[in-house]
Amino acid sequence: MINLKLKSIQCLCVSFIALFAILVTASSLVAKTDKNTFNFKYPSWESPGSWLNENMYFWWPRRVQELTKGQVTFNEFPGGTLSEGFDHYPNVRDGVIAFAPTAGAYTIDTLPLLSVLDLPEWWQDHEYSIYLEGLNHLLNNGLQEYFHDKGIHAFAICPLDRYTFWTTKKSGPVREPKDAKGMKIRSPGGIASETLVSVGANPVTLSTGDVYTALQRGIIDGITLTSTSVVSLGLVPALDYWTPQALGTKATILIIGNYETYKNLPPSIQNAMDKAGEEMQEQWWTWMTEFLKNEAKEAADNNNVKIIELDTESKEKFEEKQEKVWEDWKSKYGSVYGGKGNEFINVLKKYKNR
Repeated sequence: MINLKLKSIQCLCVSFIALFAILVTASSLVAKTDKNTFNFKYPSWESPGSWLNENMYFWWPRRVQELTKGQVTFNEFPGGTLSEGFDHYPNVRDGVIAFAPTAGAYTIDTLPLLSVLDLPEWWQDHEYSIYLEGLNHLLNNGLQEYFHDKGIHAFAICPLDRYTFWTTKKSGPVREPKDAKGMKIRSPGGIASETLVSVGANPVTLSTGDVYTALQRGIIDGITLTSTSVVSLGLVPALDYWTPQALGTKATILIIGNYETYKNLPPSIQNAMDKAGEEMQEQWWTWMTEFLKNEAKEAADNNNVKIIELDTESKEKFEEKQEKVWEDWKSKYGSVYGGKGNEFINVLKKYKNR
């Protein structure tokens, strides 16, 4: 009888211990989930410490880290050490890299609808609110859905300054479209190249690492890049003239993530990533304008680069030539994604004509 009681007590104790172990295990699993951390590799094609890296490409992941209080961290890879800029979109789409910046000029063949934002003169430099209004209209009416179908989610879409003419003493300054005729100008591709063609120049494809030498040897007459890139890449000493207002197209930069990776993250982290992107878009043009007023102008002055200011008549000549870029874009991409190309370009024309 006593043995039976002892066995009963032992069974109860074992059951209690087992139940306690299950509860502790369940509790530890919940705690582990709550404290789950994520680490991602994050590349940039800009050199370490460059203005664009510090104020744009790496601003977003660092802000995500702050908003998530370290739950999400990123290992930064500047200077193309993880992936070349041209490969960022396909690498993110295919899940090779989870998050990265990319550019409209790099994706003209793979994300053609994005290039609508690069079209010349649809918003002026002092009208950033119009840019944000037009961008949000497109995102809410098919552009983000288009990105999702292409395997990515866009967190921020920000314009750099205009693609401008930077030329050498040998080729001379660009004051009118006729000055650009026949010039061999290094271009990043995309709408920038089409804009160069519209004003009579010949776009040249050349890796950024070869540009300085090509300028010195006279292989090319100049470059069209954003001023941020020209300064960051250290190209200003090889140049003699800068025409900031000749071309109307601006570089479009995206911060993107693999869509499946993004969908599988906890909602709180998705929200933090989206919020970081929204904050970046809201503040971006203030930072960009300050750079143009200070760092870009200072770099030009320090290297005796003459800044060519255009009068109203010259600006109008350039704008007239660049209308062809709009016509060609509509012809090529108007029917893309069930006619969204036509819808998007018509929306931007309304903003352009305000």
